[in-house]
Amino acid sequence: MPQPANKAYQLKVSLLGAQPPIWRRLLIAPDTTFQDLHRIIQLAMGWQACHLHMFQAGDGRLIGDPAEDFDGMLNFQDETMVAVSAVLSKEGQALTYDYDFGDSWEHEVRLEKVLPGDRGEPLPRCIKAVRQCPPENVGGLPGFYDFLEVMEDAAHPEHVAVREWMGGELFEPEFVDLDDINQALAERDAPFTEIESESDTPPASDFFGHSPSQVHELLKNPLNCHSVFKPLINAEAVNRELDTAPVVRMAKVLVEALKGKGIRLTGKGNLPLKQVKAMIEAGGEGVAAPMARYSPIRSEEQARSAMRSRMLTLYQLLGLIELDPEHARLRGEGEQRMRRTALFEGMFVRA
Repeated sequence: MPQPANKAYQLKVSLLGAQPPIWRRLLIAPDTTFQDLHRIIQLAMGWQACHLHMFQAGDGRLIGDPAEDFDGMLNFQDETMVAVSAVLSKEGQALTYDYDFGDSWEHEVRLEKVLPGDRGEPLPRCIKAVRQCPPENVGGLPGFYDFLEVMEDAAHPEHVAVREWMGGELFEPEFVDLDDINQALAERDAPFTEIESESDTPPASDFFGHSPSQVHELLKNPLNCHSVFKPLINAEAVNRELDTAPVVRMAKVLVEALKGKGIRLTGKGNLPLKQVKAMIEAGGEGVAAPMARYSPIRSEEQARSAMRSRMLTLYQLLGLIELDPEHARLRGEGEQRMRRTALFEGMFVRA
């Protein structure tokens, strides 16, 4: 139930997975729309609003900009029509905010406190900020940690190149200017109006008619780049076609087995024979195990090219599964990502 207008929400916005932690504590009006919350988070964290975004409520509802749901598959609730208080009403409740589906910056937005309205200072405002957020297009958290290592070592062979990439500026991970954040929040509509007007300008000819943001999306999501392919093809038909590929059929069988308690591996750390045969059957023996016509498959090692050496390692690198010498299982966030995106996109979105 929406909170009265004379209340204020104290939110903590944390960049998930960041170590040391990166977070902001914000005060907003309960009737703030999710479109405005998107803008507030962008400015408070230090992002540049140049990639796609969405919110996911605890009940699974997706809230975002319908214009960014190019093929309607995500069934967004319009972020301009939903107030934060319609989703967060009790202290301790949380939702997630995803920004840049390529680098995959995931934030937790938690309602810490419902406070009496403060007429003394305007809302929204940031009352606490801890560490700078990563630069745009740095390659997710792994890329960010590599970036920090290079920037902090002037003797590193890539230091000069990375410094130039940053426009010659140093990056001070601990420094955040709270006054700058609050000034930006007070004037938050202006930069987004500029972004919207820029989107109407003709695309740069250097990129064969595509804008820089489209080229970046192509590099990050070459199999499902909505902003580029929507005028040309039916994205839903592409998803159906890609889902028929042998590797995707095999991956689906593997993902299903990884849910819940997961898969108990053999003493050598291989997939059990039953799982191997199920994947071969899904992919087609001629593709997954062409030598099986000459010698029956009795272990994963005989079908290594199609099994764990590729798929489980890939999923582990993408952070979708937990893998130890005895078990392989799908992580909670991995299962959520598989539900939210087409399977092939879930496999390659962080590549």
